[in-house]
Amino acid sequence: MISFSLQGLPPSDNHAYENIPVRMIRGKPVGGGRRLTEEGRTYKVETTNYIARHYTQDLARFKKNTPYILWCVFYFDHLENKGWPKKTDTRYKKIDGINHTKLLFDVLAELTGCDDSTFMDAIISKREGDERVEVTFWDAEREEVVLVLGKEA
Repeated sequence: MISFSLQGLPPSDNHAYENIPVRMIRGKPVGGGRRLTEEGRTYKVETTNYIARHYTQDLARFKKNTPYILWCVFYFDHLENKGWPKKTDTRYKKIDGINHTKLLFDVLAELTGCDDSTFMDAIISKREGDERVEVTFWDAEREEVVLVLGKEA
């Protein structure tokens, strides 16, 4: 098992990436695609540097072409709507934990040297607390992992 604790949250996919418009040059479409926003580039650089500095020995334990189980626990300041049940119909805020994974997975894949195609199972959990992400990897070939209601069994 390998674990990382990262302060703060990655930007949502909507804030981390932007579309590149297609231009017409001599009647042919050129460009298009997606790229990191300034916010996305900043997160990627800062997070990459932080993990590389603080988790050097853990990073050395990753093996290419090995299937991994990945568990990300995203901690948000507030998950419940303050006015519930009198002022709002829904108890929980519309916070999508999955919408914060793409850039984080890209950073982890780059740092570990393991393409994110080796992340065979990705479990995404939300909790209330100081904003941070707890990331845990298991080697799916060597370790049997059972998760029950967000806790290791």
